[in-house]
Amino acid sequence: MLNPFPDLLAFGLLAPFLFRMVSGLCYLFLGFSSFRDPLLNQTRLLRLMSPGYRYAVGTLFILGSLFLILGLFTQITALALSIIVMGIILRGFKNKAPQKPDFESLFFIALEAITLSLVITGAGFFAIDLPL
Repeated sequence: MLNPFPDLLAFGLLAPFLFRMVSGLCYLFLGFSSFRDPLLNQTRLLRLMSPGYRYAVGTLFILGSLFLILGLFTQITALALSIIVMGIILRGFKNKAPQKPDFESLFFIALEAITLSLVITGAGFFAIDLPL
C-alpha cells in the first residue's frame, strides 16, 4: 500500500524520542509521588504497596526516568521499568474485583505499551546510548 505522506518517513526516529520523553516524565512523576504520604498519594496502585516496597519502586522509577530522558541504556532501562509496571498492573487487578478498568489502570497499561515500544524500537534521536 502506498504511504500518503512519504516525506514523514524521514522522521521515523522522532517517535521513540517523544516516547522516551513522555514516559520519562511520567515515571519521574510516579517516582516522586511514591515518596509522598500514602493518604495524599493520588495513585491507588502505589497505595497498595508496603512502604519499603513503594520507596524502592519510587527510587527505581526516578532513576529509570533520568536514564530515559537522557537516553542512557534506553532499552535495558525500558525493559526493567516494563517488568516493574507489569507487576504493578497485575497486583492492581488481583486486589480489585473484575469490573470496568478505571483511568489509573488504563494509564499504567498505556505506559506499559509505550515502554515496551521503547524496548523494541530503541532510543531514537538525541540519545547517548547506541542501539543494541
